[in-house]
Amino acid sequence: MRQLTGQSCIHCKSRIPSDLDGLFCRACGSPVHNQCLKPNDVRAACKSCGASATDCQAYRQGARADAREQQHSLPPGFEPLPADDWDTVRGFKYIAYGLLLLSVGFVWVLNDPQVGAQRMVLSVVIGGAIGVGLICLGVWFMIGGFGSK
Repeated sequence: MRQLTGQSCIHCKSRIPSDLDGLFCRACGSPVHNQCLKPNDVRAACKSCGASATDCQAYRQGARADAREQQHSLPPGFEPLPADDWDTVRGFKYIAYGLLLLSVGFVWVLNDPQVGAQRMVLSVVIGGAIGVGLICLGVWFMIGGFGSK
């Protein structure tokens, strides 16, 4: 990644002493002091910072390289999981949600010894059917049932 500190401002040509005093233009990638920004200058090629066409050409490659580097850089040890590993994680998540719903449904029924029929039906539907459905969906993801492997 390019360093802003020590670069020359495209407008005043003086050195930028720190990252707080300047920035790389988002549009063209040119280094510029915060106070030297000339947005919407009608004579400039860059409408964001006011850089000339030659300055834009000179710094555009660096801006593209920075964008690619930021896009692909991950901290050490943080490699993305392959698609089938994500399906395994998703499967565990669905199984956990299903078990949680089953538990809530049965605790809701067992909490009151004189449960009405309506409450019993609700707990069976919520805790039982939806919970079992989520568990089945989780197992389906874990065995690769959706063809992502």
